[in-house]
Amino acid sequence: MKILFIGGEKDNFIKLAKWVNNYTDHSAYICEKNTDEIPEQAPISDPDIEIVTQNCAYMERNDELGMGIKSKPIRVLYLLGAPLRNRLGVGYMDWRIKTFTKYFASYTPLDAESYVYWSEYRKDFVRWFDAVLWLPYPDDVTGKDKAVIAPNKEFTVATALSQRAMVGAYSKQTDLLIEAQRELKFKLDIIHSVSRDECWDRIKKAYLYFGNMNRGAVSVSEKEAMSFGIAAMSWIRDEEKQAYEKMGKDFPLINVTPETLKNTIKFYMDNPELCVSKGQECFNWMHNNYTPEKIANYWCDELKKLI
Repeated sequence: MKILFIGGEKDNFIKLAKWVNNYTDHSAYICEKNTDEIPEQAPISDPDIEIVTQNCAYMERNDELGMGIKSKPIRVLYLLGAPLRNRLGVGYMDWRIKTFTKYFASYTPLDAESYVYWSEYRKDFVRWFDAVLWLPYPDDVTGKDKAVIAPNKEFTVATALSQRAMVGAYSKQTDLLIEAQRELKFKLDIIHSVSRDECWDRIKKAYLYFGNMNRGAVSVSEKEAMSFGIAAMSWIRDEEKQAYEKMGKDFPLINVTPETLKNTIKFYMDNPELCVSKGQECFNWMHNNYTPEKIANYWCDELKKLI
């Protein structure tokens, strides 16, 4: 199988293409549009599958021909972003997905984290798409060192946000985390507007890391916390947990919902040694299972099903 990655997420695609070439029997290639939105010459003329990101989603057949692509490959739209749920539990659709479904009946959507929403709301929103798959985000965590939690330190819960405006908002339901902190009196470290290295340093000082409760999916930050040996909690749907467990059994993320968040934190505050052992489980699972080789093979196994 020949895979051609086109468009944004280039750094991750470069990593993933390298892994596919190194660890599988398939071949992967990289191509992107330049700043003038003129397609580059494709490195191959006969890919079996194109993985296209949102900034190149409007490619037409003439664009493919201009790039030297003579075959008619299966085209897959890869999106980072997913419909979220608000405090009432109602989903809304990412604007990019709505826009693409209006124009592209031939695309198959793949999302790094959130296939469940698309299948759940497909009747209402994603009527043009036939196949919906879960694929692991191409991130290599295997080189990260394990954090060491000092004995008898103050019980700290950390969470990382992309911007200050999200603090206390329901976008990740950090408002409920703040409410829990006011009642339980643990130390809450809300991380934002800092470098990646500082973010990691602060995560490694926590007992627990909080991801989100609005996607039913595990984001990059939870996986990074787990790879440091920090117990991570987030809301994860059963379907996505089962997908992770195809890579390795007993996925150790702590599953929380708005109804269980406060009691979950209190349980680990009362039993901090269990927090440490859960962190060790997270570290072991990530370093044994979320590896470049397993990620590459998972991608290829799922993509082969489309051919």
